[in-house]
Amino acid sequence: WVSDALTKLEPSFVVIVCGENDINTDNDTEEEDRADTNQAFADFKTAYELIAETGVRTYTVSTKPEPGTKELHSEYEAYDALVLGLARELSLIPQKRSKGEPKRYDPPLVIIDSYNGFKALGNPDSLYHSDELHMGPSGYERWAAWLGTAVNSPNTGCLQWLSCKCAEYGGPMKKGEPPSQYG
Repeated sequence: WVSDALTKLEPSFVVIVCGENDINTDNDTEEEDRADTNQAFADFKTAYELIAETGVRTYTVSTKPEPGTKELHSEYEAYDALVLGLARELSLIPQKRSKGEPKRYDPPLVIIDSYNGFKALGNPDSLYHSDELHMGPSGYERWAAWLGTAVNSPNTGCLQWLSCKCAEYGGPMKKGEPPSQYG
């Protein structure tokens, strides 16, 4: 249904929030836990690739450190690292431009680092409902602000946003050169 929806809606960007519900640590071994995390990432990548075929930019909100799922946090961090690694790889591919224009490395996959954003806030209970799992209004307000900043920023070279600030730029950089969206 993703391809049909993208064709009908013609979005200027897409936001993906996924992964947490597919990560499981109720397995017998750490290897099985990591296999679930790797499968969640493979599913994310498949969804991303369908979106990427349309050429629209994708924003993804990372996992969050819910107080009620501490046993999952190491797998959440592993999953987020896989997604960030993919975003870094993709940011090294220059976008097609007209002849004579400089290469641009606007990352096609942009990370909103919710996990570390919530940790920076002290991960207060006020971000969540009383079940310590699902976000409450305060958590969604943070997500909306962080995503809104990234989507509306003229800084199209940023590949990872943390608390409304660019935490990492994409594209190749030369030693000693300031971050830039141009190669």
